[in-house]
Amino acid sequence: MDFERLWILLFLPISILPWYVLPFKSLVVRNLPIIPADSTSKFLDFFVRFTASLSIAALLFGFANPRSKESLVDRVGTGAEIVLLLDRSRSMDQQYGKVDPNRSLMLNLDSSSTKSVAARDVLSNFVKNRPSDFFGLINFSSRPIKVFPLTRKHDVIQKAIAASTLGRGLAETDIAAVLTKGLEYFENRPYTASRVVMLISDGGAQIDPITRQQIKDDAIRLRISVYWIYLRGKGSPGIIDEDIQKLEGYGAIPEYFLNKYFQDLGVPYKVYEASDPDQLKTALDDVDKLQKLPTRFTEIVPPQSFSNLAFLFSLLMLFPIFLTGFFEVSKWSILKEKN
Repeated sequence: MDFERLWILLFLPISILPWYVLPFKSLVVRNLPIIPADSTSKFLDFFVRFTASLSIAALLFGFANPRSKESLVDRVGTGAEIVLLLDRSRSMDQQYGKVDPNRSLMLNLDSSSTKSVAARDVLSNFVKNRPSDFFGLINFSSRPIKVFPLTRKHDVIQKAIAASTLGRGLAETDIAAVLTKGLEYFENRPYTASRVVMLISDGGAQIDPITRQQIKDDAIRLRISVYWIYLRGKGSPGIIDEDIQKLEGYGAIPEYFLNKYFQDLGVPYKVYEASDPDQLKTALDDVDKLQKLPTRFTEIVPPQSFSNLAFLFSLLMLFPIFLTGFFEVSKWSILKEKN
């Protein structure tokens, strides 16, 4: 235990004040020495003075703010450590593209269903349904922005996800930089749970050979699972549709290239192609079922203040002197004998 304001304890000698004076009126009694000793009165006098001293001491302890020390507690649960890589490029402000039975892409006319808003709403529910998980968040467009490290404080993650749709996105998308930054979240961190990097994006990118190899080596070394929630938009040929390979130059399509790269990464990988909010929710529900393995983690328990307990104890110790005040005699009543 330590104290926030230790210097206040220098006033503890004040607690002996009740042994010298009490807040009661004194009455002059003649021939007091001839009154026989009363053990009950002596005990009550001692008890009132003692509790008053304890009350003053407890009050000073409360002002000094005694508190416990920070501690580490090992906990066991089910879940994973999930780093969310949320795309905030300009294309995420567009509406969803839907595919009709004739394979022609149609624009979703619901103006409120932009890809960024739908991703925000579904991610918020995803975090809410996984209370035991650690979550980290990185927003990215032309460069990655570390919003939050891995944490179990889901309220701040929820607020960060909600704020991610504010403003307008930038034009470019740097997938390589955000993947590298996402893997750094697991560096020098003990392996105590499933590790997931979840990319939520509507586009891909070409990655140079050196960076590709570095990402692959780090993903294998850190034992990462990769999930890609691909938000298919207007004009996109998709990445799962087999007909894409019939297109001329399909290997140069950024989304197709990135999907093939993830498949050859050497770690568990799954891609979900979401063309509307319902498909996006289904994809995240699937991820929710896959990553529920036992997890062990160390939680930091912050210092706990005992000031309120000290103040409550001080109040209780005032009760005897308060009760005694009701029986205080302000003057002697004179009884006249009747002959």
